[in-house]
Amino acid sequence: MFSPGSEGFSTCMDNRCACLILLDTTYRTCRYSVPLFFLCVRTHVCYAMVGLFVTQSETTADVKEALQVFKEWNPDWSPSHVMVDFSEVEISALEEEFQGSKVLLCDFHREKAWVEWCRKKDHGVSYTQDSLLPLLRSIAAASTLEEFSSRLCNLQEAKVWKDNEKVRAWFSNKWLPEAKRWVHVFRDEDLKVAIDTNNGVERQNETLKHSHLEGYKNCSLSEMLTV
Repeated sequence: MFSPGSEGFSTCMDNRCACLILLDTTYRTCRYSVPLFFLCVRTHVCYAMVGLFVTQSETTADVKEALQVFKEWNPDWSPSHVMVDFSEVEISALEEEFQGSKVLLCDFHREKAWVEWCRKKDHGVSYTQDSLLPLLRSIAAASTLEEFSSRLCNLQEAKVWKDNEKVRAWFSNKWLPEAKRWVHVFRDEDLKVAIDTNNGVERQNETLKHSHLEGYKNCSLSEMLTV
């Protein structure tokens, strides 16, 4: 658990600034052996990293425990929105710890998840993804409820939808029930301009990996804490 100074943390956590927080877990792509989380907030002038934490395992209980420590440092911290990738563990932890906050899905990681799913040959759309992905993206970009409904119908009437049961099950069971987290029409107006991805945090993770931890990447957690 690390925060760059309790005073700076409290300033960034001021409710007037921290209406949106970003929780990013790019350790999966950077191949760390333990769950590493970055916590960033939207301030008046930029998005600032205010803390990071490592958990023994990626469970709702462990993530909640870490968030509780940050809340103890600033009891009035109550963000209106939180942006994450599609992790049920993170979503559950955040909704339980910040019951008045709206949890949104990061556009960057949503797109990445869609592309990776379509590329897997077992799903049967690797050769038709150029037809499926534009339909999905158009739904995500819907700016009105009418557009959302119309574009959803376009998907459900498409050949790639009708011909593939796996596509129907995947989208209907995983993504459609969470539409309010990733379709733009359901986002508050000020957030649409502010940010649509937490991929900037991934760049900070790369900096940590290639600059500050160069030569220490294979260390154990206890050894890394001495770096």
